[in-house]
Amino acid sequence: MRELCYTILLPMPVRTQRPGAIMVKRQVMFTFPREQLKEPIIFNLSRQFQIITNILRADITDDKGWMILELEGDSDEIEQGITWVTTRGVRVEPANGEVFET
Repeated sequence: MRELCYTILLPMPVRTQRPGAIMVKRQVMFTFPREQLKEPIIFNLSRQFQIITNILRADITDDKGWMILELEGDSDEIEQGITWVTTRGVRVEPANGEVFET
């Protein structure tokens, strides 16, 4: 008997930019406590807020982790997203410019 496999493609929700929004890019460092390592923080950040996340560097172990990200979006959305991340127990700091290579 042959097995049939189907792939269902669902449309991605369209994000609209609010009128007068100022689009910015911001580089930040997230430091995760052990309790948050298994949580989909980055996924939820981009889904709950209109933020494009780009992981530039990361080091995650069993008991700690850090990640340098570029956040792109409306400046208000980024601020709200960072506030939300900190309420989840993640420390957020500005990233040093010299750690990035393009």
